[in-house]
Amino acid sequence: MKGILDTFNRLIGKELLYKVECKQYKELRIGSQSLIRIFYGTAHLLRLLSKIDTVLNLTKIEVDSDVSLIESIIGDFLKYLEDNMNKLFTSKNYKDAGDEYIKHSV
Repeated sequence: MKGILDTFNRLIGKELLYKVECKQYKELRIGSQSLIRIFYGTAHLLRLLSKIDTVLNLTKIEVDSDVSLIESIIGDFLKYLEDNMNKLFTSKNYKDAGDEYIKHSV
């Protein structure tokens, strides 16, 4: 789990889509790295997982059994997300940045 969290913290900045998210990310990086994974939730994690093949291509995985293990773990994790989507992907997990913050982000 720690590996997933560390990878998420390192890569999420490249996956942000909106200017307001980029501004928030820069502010969070100045503060605590642990806030990044708290602030950006399951939707961001799923977006990152959709590009996992790119991340894995950057690693040196030489044994087929390692690839199979990674595929199995990711498959189990995606199944968990699917089974719990009503709890994990809800509007309650999102906070409005506020008009003033958005105004200063553009």
